[in-house]
Amino acid sequence: MNSFSKIFLIVIINLFIGNYLYSQYKFGIQAGAGISNYVGADFSSDNDPKIRMTAGMYFEREINYTLSFGFEVNYEKKGTFYRFYPDGSKTVSVDSRLSYLTLPIYTKAYFGKNANYYMYLGVSASYLTDYQSSTWATEYGFTIPNPYFTYTYNTWDASVIGGVGLNFYEVILDIRYHHGIVDIFKGKNVPSIRNSFISATIGYSLYKKKQISCFNNRAY
Repeated sequence: MNSFSKIFLIVIINLFIGNYLYSQYKFGIQAGAGISNYVGADFSSDNDPKIRMTAGMYFEREINYTLSFGFEVNYEKKGTFYRFYPDGSKTVSVDSRLSYLTLPIYTKAYFGKNANYYMYLGVSASYLTDYQSSTWATEYGFTIPNPYFTYTYNTWDASVIGGVGLNFYEVILDIRYHHGIVDIFKGKNVPSIRNSFISATIGYSLYKKKQISCFNNRAY
């Protein structure tokens, strides 16, 4: 066995055996709200973000005293209101409301004397469970037939996520930014528009287990 293979084997043993003996994990629920909007090269600057909600549950396991791995299952509502202008006289208004079942996965780093503060980075995959999109067009202030919005929504979405928060025993206060990396519309020659969501949530640990550990000061 060469040196690289030995090092790789030691790392695997440390992760799967060492962390089993010296780790903590917790499970809980969370809920909150945030500001939802769209971003993208083709998104109109004439828009009004919406206040939307998120709720779900989380699981987190410690890798070491500083790092942990987590994933969640959330129900998220997104969308926005915006206007675009096919020509100088016409205005098309879109009221978009999207609902997703979302699975975020991330790595979290803890800071502070008792490791109460944290920041994290990850990705999330989302499945569109429901959508409502109201559109109407006007010309010189009068309603006209609307042939300008014929797009359909992608069933799947994905985002890069990052955030910061405070962990204090059973309670978690979290602020997160979700930046879409998949266009919300499907098909060819569709506008490049993606989800953007800034959320603030409060979580509560329903169950947590502390296995053998020498880190007794952590507010976990």
